[in-house]
Amino acid sequence: MTIRNLDFLLRPRSVAVIGASDRARSVGAALMRNLLRGGFRGAVWPVNPRRASVAGLRAFPDVTGLPEAPDLAILASPAATLSDIVRALGERGTRAAVVVTSVPQRPQDAAALRRSLLDAARPHSLRILGPGSMGLVVPSLGLDASFAAAPAQCGGIAFVSQSGALTSAALDRAASRNIGFSCVASVGEAIDVDAADIIDYLGSDPATRAVLLYLESVQNGRKFLSAARAASRGKPVIVLKSGRTRAGAQAAMRHTGSDPGDDAVFDAVVRRAGMLRVDTVADLFAVAETLTRARSLEGERLTILTNAGGPGVIATDALAGAGGELAVLDAPTRARLRTLLPESSMPVNPVDLGSDADARRYGASLQALLEAPRRDSTLVIHAPSGAADAREVAEACARAAGDRAHNLLACWMGGDGAFGAAQPLRDAGIAVYETPEAAVQAFLHTVEHRRNQETLRQAPPSIMADFVPDEATARRLLRQALSQGRGQATAEETRALLGAYGIALGVPPGEGADGARGRAHGRRSRALELTLRVAPDPVFGLFVRLDRADAVGRGAAAVGLLPLDHSLAADTIARAGLADRDVLVLMLARVSQLVVDHEALRELEIDLQLVDEAGAVALDARARFAPASAWGGERLAIRPYPKELEQTIELDGRPMLLRPIKPEDASAYARFIQATQAPDFRLRFFTLVRSLPARDLARHTQIDYHREMAFVATAPDGPDAGEIAGEVRAFVYPGGTTAEFAILVRSDAKRRGLGRALLSKMIDYCTTSGLAELIGQILPENEAMIALARRCGMQVEVAPGASVAVAHLDLRSAGPQT
Repeated sequence: MTIRNLDFLLRPRSVAVIGASDRARSVGAALMRNLLRGGFRGAVWPVNPRRASVAGLRAFPDVTGLPEAPDLAILASPAATLSDIVRALGERGTRAAVVVTSVPQRPQDAAALRRSLLDAARPHSLRILGPGSMGLVVPSLGLDASFAAAPAQCGGIAFVSQSGALTSAALDRAASRNIGFSCVASVGEAIDVDAADIIDYLGSDPATRAVLLYLESVQNGRKFLSAARAASRGKPVIVLKSGRTRAGAQAAMRHTGSDPGDDAVFDAVVRRAGMLRVDTVADLFAVAETLTRARSLEGERLTILTNAGGPGVIATDALAGAGGELAVLDAPTRARLRTLLPESSMPVNPVDLGSDADARRYGASLQALLEAPRRDSTLVIHAPSGAADAREVAEACARAAGDRAHNLLACWMGGDGAFGAAQPLRDAGIAVYETPEAAVQAFLHTVEHRRNQETLRQAPPSIMADFVPDEATARRLLRQALSQGRGQATAEETRALLGAYGIALGVPPGEGADGARGRAHGRRSRALELTLRVAPDPVFGLFVRLDRADAVGRGAAAVGLLPLDHSLAADTIARAGLADRDVLVLMLARVSQLVVDHEALRELEIDLQLVDEAGAVALDARARFAPASAWGGERLAIRPYPKELEQTIELDGRPMLLRPIKPEDASAYARFIQATQAPDFRLRFFTLVRSLPARDLARHTQIDYHREMAFVATAPDGPDAGEIAGEVRAFVYPGGTTAEFAILVRSDAKRRGLGRALLSKMIDYCTTSGLAELIGQILPENEAMIALARRCGMQVEVAPGASVAVAHLDLRSAGPQT
């Protein structure tokens, strides 16, 4: 994971265009036209050895002749010249380049160009977007470093695409619909900067309210998932991925040269990352508007308010057809509506205001619904009517909405006139749609996004708290088989392996699966037939697939990304069309635990699992394994909660639990921050503002254990159980060798040795993780922290007049702290 030098790419102060031209319809001319049209406020330097000027600006013959090193270079020169130009830029001091030139058609020539570009760039840490990129646009800077036809307006949506053509088409579509962007980036072949890098950067960009993605394939599953999970915690991330069908996957492979992967696995990735997947380009932008305007959902049902029965029925059909549910109006709300509705209307959902409904009736009825105690969503539909002006109705509804807590959507039917009439609703932050079906679909997207966000917050433990497996037996069995050069367990070994994790294999010795199946059906006529399979995905690692069979063959299937806890296992079972059966949830969670615990275990199949009220029996199973060194990719794309890092220490005669932070610590972490006195807060965060926005609070508690670690100190029991007394965290820099730490002890918990215990634990963790150095920035006046760092073996440099002191520890020579 790296965002190193992406500031030069996405926030440049100067731009050089290599291959700039005045030749009509050339890429070099389009780049210059767009840069000047966008009004970029920095320097623009065209480079063309055969021209004295380009687009009215002085041209330079080569990179060495530029006035200074450009922050960003746009390369539109022939493929054969690219590597030398990148090398010259790197030597000059440039740290980012966009290569719009496409690679050669011959695979061997294309591969050679990719290697040579990277070889030229890496010694200088120069980041490359492309080759084959359409360019990038940052409207707030006036930066249009692309050859797209349509300009981009300034706004809060970021669009990252693996297709240049789709990027250009999206810009055209957005321009006609008044949609603005914070950033548009076409990654091209992504030999260096890829979609994950840009997602990671945009996740902390305050100008970006939502991130839209178009993907055809993912190269590094762990990197992509890590970036997506981090960004999704603060803003909606909406993805359109092609290759859902076999034909589409083959077309995507021909286009990108990469396997798009198992689409069901990618769906599971989207859920675990808290993203939302859509099916069309139009949905990308519609859903972005929906999610950025939506209020927090507390319920998943919908109330419909309309002035016409037909649109209400259409909306209800769309909702029910997709598995949605109408809200039930409570008695006080029904009584209130009776005083507002015409005699011909009943106070039921959908609420029909009547064709003569005016702005006053709309406003009062909507207010009644929004003041109901339940926190479900409300959809207001207005069909053109001579009884009321559509804009006046919109104004009345906007006033009624006020500072609403409910999620509110609107549908203003009637074409262009209705679009303008609904503007007061948009001004009030309410999303407006043209049809009832589109509005209902938007509501369903918010529900799905909320569910995926809940999944994102799950942090399955690496060790199940309520279950102690016989790990030693399982490890002995796998080690024995590997030592014999075998890749598959025998039937008895498989029985013992599953048994070590509390999973009974019900095939008696000497009896085949068919016989056992017949006996099982004789005992349990209501049993279901299931197949559970754990297998590796080449991009995203291990996943579990659950299939149920019915009388005519295969039925519903569901895929879950490992690891799973009980909640995630229950979700996977529900997606297979099964009720939440405790016994199956437990079995699925234990299978996940088994596979997570043993790196050699590569595949596991449990066939004809019979499940009913009486329990579950695994009738047949097979286990396959391979040495850890034989894995071609990441085994687990998501690192489980590292329960093994929990440690109980004693301070002042009282136990204190040091453990990794969890997503559910958010409330306790907020109280921890509030209990920290302002001077201590300033020494930790370098600011006088003693508060963290909700988005930052989530980022502090919902971390990716792959790229950062945070240990908190809590009381394990008593009145303060779960309250945080101190924390230390370390974020791993790009390159994976250096981490930067920060530490904070609650003001009333200081001078007890807690800071020393926390910092020592972090040093030990970073050392065992293989990092080379640990650094920290300390305010010079923070003498206590400087002294603590030195007591832990760190060197601290306090330069005269410097704004910060730098603490440094060489972990390769550091001894154990605890």
